[in-house]
Amino acid sequence: MRFLLLCALCSTVLLLRAQDTPPAERSQIEEFAAKRQQAETEEAETKAYKPKRIQTIAIGADLARSRQNYTIAFQGSLLDINAEYVIQPPQFSLIYQRQLVRKFAPLFGELQVRYFSREESRVNDVLVPTGNRDEYYVIPLELDEVIDMRNIYLYPGLNYHFGKTREFLFFVGAGATIALPIASERSVSFISANYPEFPREQTTSDIQETSFGYYYQAGIQMHFPAGIGIGITLRQESLEQNWAPANRAEVINSRTFVTNDVLTPQNHFLFQCQLMYSFGQ
Repeated sequence: MRFLLLCALCSTVLLLRAQDTPPAERSQIEEFAAKRQQAETEEAETKAYKPKRIQTIAIGADLARSRQNYTIAFQGSLLDINAEYVIQPPQFSLIYQRQLVRKFAPLFGELQVRYFSREESRVNDVLVPTGNRDEYYVIPLELDEVIDMRNIYLYPGLNYHFGKTREFLFFVGAGATIALPIASERSVSFISANYPEFPREQTTSDIQETSFGYYYQAGIQMHFPAGIGIGITLRQESLEQNWAPANRAEVINSRTFVTNDVLTPQNHFLFQCQLMYSFGQ
């Protein structure tokens, strides 16, 4: 009985307080509550329909010859023997793509990173230039040679995507190419003392310079559920990697270290396959 009386008393007090509140003030409170609820609803809808910024990470493989060779004719022989450029183009890439502006969905930024490493230690043939261009005679198995060359390649650029959905996209793009030498050293020593016209030992460091160039590309991307996708790209690169200016003419030539004018061919046409994973942010 006491509990019922207490509940009745509380209800009466609340009713009297509500009656004491002026109608205008109650209207302002109700209007404020309605506006707040509307703002919260609009914010939730905006978050629900706000387009996500697409990002993609990928692994790319260039289906091109792993060895870019050129021919050297040897004196006194009718046979031509291929000798390698010092630097071979890398074949594998780590790729990151990001949609730059949410309201302009087709524009993507891209960065490809590649790594080149050549570490060799072998007994090699010495190539001695004659007076004719690209013609040498051979001193067989005389040079004890050690090569350590490592580069990082960066390819920043922009891609423009054509397509209303991400299931199938065609794109074109272009950007810069940068070759950053990490290590470039080569040392040789003659096994015998039968060739006094050559130094018995020779070490050459900082062989190459930082190089800059450009690329352009076109390709297709196909995206599947769970963010998985594949891509195919046709890519033309132009990057001339040159010797550092110090005493290139004095370097002792070997079958795998010929002092050509450049360290690798300047132009490469590549067919690149990509395995991708995409996600939104």
